[in-house]
Amino acid sequence: MAPITRQTSVIGSVMEYLARLPLFVRVVRLGSFAAVAREVDMTPSAVSKQIQRLESELGVRLFQRTTRQLALTDEGQRFYEQSSPLVEGLLEASDQLKERQLALVGKLRVSVPGALLNHGMSDAFAEFALQHPALELQVEASERLVDLLQDHFDMAIRIAALEDSSLVARRLAPAPMWLVASPDFVAVHGTPIHPEQWIGAPMVTYAGHGRQAFRFEGPDGAADVRFQGRLQGDSDAFLLTAARHHLGFCIVPAFAAQSAVKSGQLVRLLADWTLQPERSIWAVYPHRQHLPIRTRTLIDHLVGWFDRNAELG
Repeated sequence: MAPITRQTSVIGSVMEYLARLPLFVRVVRLGSFAAVAREVDMTPSAVSKQIQRLESELGVRLFQRTTRQLALTDEGQRFYEQSSPLVEGLLEASDQLKERQLALVGKLRVSVPGALLNHGMSDAFAEFALQHPALELQVEASERLVDLLQDHFDMAIRIAALEDSSLVARRLAPAPMWLVASPDFVAVHGTPIHPEQWIGAPMVTYAGHGRQAFRFEGPDGAADVRFQGRLQGDSDAFLLTAARHHLGFCIVPAFAAQSAVKSGQLVRLLADWTLQPERSIWAVYPHRQHLPIRTRTLIDHLVGWFDRNAELG
């Protein structure tokens, strides 16, 4: 356990002092320790002890005590007149924070991959905004992994096989990855039945990945292969466009490729093989404790939206 420093001790003393002020104000207004004790769920002797400590800290007597009543001293009256507005302000600020925590107001800033927004997830945020008109919702498309704290985001949506992280995450939906290519590309390079058969075929990859290792699980067990990326881009749209122009095959989320496969522009290959580790769509946020209700409500809304729109998974 870390040693208690003088600064920690001072801060603790200040907090204890501030905690006694509302008790003092209540005693003045209710006129007895017993009445205050009933209101704050303390014993009368505990309330009396807190007032005594406050008097000791101030170095003055605040109340004249008799067996029948309490009466403010001159110093106590002066202190009440000066401290009462402070206490009212603190209580009002506390109440406002609690109200904001319970109501969907304020600002909510979210980072989302552009591919998800372009393939239907924009509707999820539009629905949420319609349901909560008092909330200022800011949705930003970004393919990079933003730093939630440094970049001031309340949460982010990520497509990943989530590794150990300081962030808290909730799974929204599966995000299987498909290997796709154009029919003309397949005519030249053949239809693979095993990932190793396309080790020499050109691949379109995400920027910065270059020669990339992949693990597939299939009918014959696991297969570890390395594909060479001849062309790189930073979005699913670019990879799919390049694949449609026969520049290589690509591995992208199923929701991004479904339309092109359905139209016949691209062909899904190695359908019996699953890329490992399996990807999912996640909502990530910095802290589990004291999570604002607006953030929690948005996450619940997204879980329900993906349940109703399973084709994105």
